[in-house]
Amino acid sequence: MAEVVQRHLEDMLSEFEQAKSIGMFTEAEIKKIVRTRRRHEYKIIRRTKEKECYLDYIKYETHLLKLVQLRREKLKLGRIYKKDEIDLAIKRRVERLFRSVCHRFKNDINLWLTFIEFLKKQHDYSTASSTFTNALHTHGNKYWLWIMAAKFELETMVSPSSARSLFQRALRLMPQEKKLWLEYFKFELLYVELIQKRQQVLDRTKQETQDDNEDDAILQGKIVEIVFVNAQATVENDPAFICSFVKILNEFSKLSFVERLIDQIYSVLKEKYSSNALAQSLLAQRPLINERKMIDEAAKKDQDVSFMIAILEQQARENYEEQLKNSIVDT
Repeated sequence: MAEVVQRHLEDMLSEFEQAKSIGMFTEAEIKKIVRTRRRHEYKIIRRTKEKECYLDYIKYETHLLKLVQLRREKLKLGRIYKKDEIDLAIKRRVERLFRSVCHRFKNDINLWLTFIEFLKKQHDYSTASSTFTNALHTHGNKYWLWIMAAKFELETMVSPSSARSLFQRALRLMPQEKKLWLEYFKFELLYVELIQKRQQVLDRTKQETQDDNEDDAILQGKIVEIVFVNAQATVENDPAFICSFVKILNEFSKLSFVERLIDQIYSVLKEKYSSNALAQSLLAQRPLINERKMIDEAAKKDQDVSFMIAILEQQARENYEEQLKNSIVDT
């Protein structure tokens, strides 16, 4: 045991020498660091492994890393001077400790999340991505972890294909998980916006290429529509679930195909759930969906806004009465 600890400390010699040579730490401070690390090393190599021993060591090293960064600023050493020898050496040690504790106590999801958060703060996004993958091997039954990983791939890694793959894998495992369907639906809408922005930046002329054809299908909302169709076919007899898609679509009202999809969803509600109170309410309130847009347009044209509101409210009341009458007749 003592030989293993001594070997680990010897591996840190270069790190200590570099820190001392540039005046980052004094001789006394380095001796204190060595004593503290020796104590932590002995704890984590004991036959009976304790999670808290790893966490204490990780906490110490992360605090040490922050101190190194503060000393850099104080001594005006710059961000990269001796960074590989000092900063990255500490960072790699923290990563090794996290990997070890996550391997030994893999059922503790908080360990994985803490590791991922550390990697994000260090801007080590590629390692964070692979850590999400490793965490999902053990915690694949947690739908929210799939969503978190997919959002990370989209927003941080800027990899829509990886995000889509994660959503699809998750839905194969948990096809009845409604939150997964809704987040996947929203993702595909966000991807349409991403394609639009990309085209605006490139300001390219349309060419008949395979990529353009694929983009056209995406921009027309074909994939978004497929997600909804599959979702409502998989999660049956749940009008509240169907209504949730309308709420999401209203957040993307600027997309050209949104109105068409909303029409499609309303058709499903009317055909399958006309007697359901929630569906009735949503169908009745349809005239109010674009209320803000219509009011803004009326104001720009100096039209009577109060008259516009009265018309919309009257339409909503008439729709509700019609839905109520139909439900009574059906019963």
